[in-house]
Amino acid sequence: MDENLASPPHTKGPLTTKFGRLCEQAAYVDLLVGAALIIFGAAAYYSFMPIGWTLSLNGTNISPGFADSLYFSVVTFTTLGYGDYIPVGCGKFIAVFVVLCGLLLSALLIGKIASERHQAMLLLMFTSDAQRRLDAFTTELQGLRLEIKVAATNHDILGVRKSTKLLTGLLEAIFNYLIFNANQARLLEFGNASALKSLYTELYQVQLTCVSVHKQRFNDVIVSNRTFAISLRLSSMMETLRRIHQSRSSHISYCCLFARMIRKALRYKAGTIFQMQNFPTYAIDKMHQDIAKKISDEAEKIKKWATSHETARTLQQLYDLVPAGKPTTWPKDLHKRLARQLKVSNNLAKRCIDSLINTGKLPKP
Repeated sequence: MDENLASPPHTKGPLTTKFGRLCEQAAYVDLLVGAALIIFGAAAYYSFMPIGWTLSLNGTNISPGFADSLYFSVVTFTTLGYGDYIPVGCGKFIAVFVVLCGLLLSALLIGKIASERHQAMLLLMFTSDAQRRLDAFTTELQGLRLEIKVAATNHDILGVRKSTKLLTGLLEAIFNYLIFNANQARLLEFGNASALKSLYTELYQVQLTCVSVHKQRFNDVIVSNRTFAISLRLSSMMETLRRIHQSRSSHISYCCLFARMIRKALRYKAGTIFQMQNFPTYAIDKMHQDIAKKISDEAEKIKKWATSHETARTLQQLYDLVPAGKPTTWPKDLHKRLARQLKVSNNLAKRCIDSLINTGKLPKP
């Protein structure tokens, strides 16, 4: 399965329901706007519908004004029901609907207010634990990065091998942790900006170190393969995280989502006829954008560099593809075929084949 297609939070059995999650995601502004729409909608109905379909006063059907209709709607919504106005005809169904909506929205509002402190305590506990884990990941990354740098400086091939192997496992553990908690626990939304910034910055430094080691062109296939793979892997990881940052809209109020839909619907190809200067954006912030772009650019640079520079990785790839037998039996344009297959320059393929011949690795026995 494509890891870039991050799944939404899974259903947690009897703990939650779809309706419960919808209610939980409703913000205070959603409840207030919903109450206002119901009250004013009912008031408009009672104001403009004909006599016999609205209200009666002292047993006489009337056509109330908007002020009286608004008063009745508010009283009905709050379930006070003074009894001075009585709905008649279809007005009864409207009144029942207003009462049910009033009970539901009032219960949601009271429940959200009552759970504020409990949610704040849970959020504090979760955020503290998440920050500790993120800080620990950052520290481990920094330690391995320094080990790789020192080993590479001392030309300690075994040391670089060991550290890059540990780094590969750590990166996968970090990625799995971030993906799972971003989807299931909304890790990217709850007060972890500083810890994430440090982690992403360290990931970029790790990539720079691996790129530097790869460009040193150690005569070791494992080191060459791992440093190159880590550099590209970090790019795909950050791209996945960038998409999750951009799609983290579960906490946006329904009113904001509706406003975004309206703005998108009013957008022309050549521009926008409706713009909101202070419209809140819940996409990835500038810091994450910058780091994700830097990591992506660095991955593209090392891929481009690898197409024209001889490394142990490229030599091994070409060695595996060169047919057995003496060079006189090879096709004349063998280096061009291999270059197209590996997506490297013809000159690099030719140089690598010559290097393999000079070192005695070719022709194959």
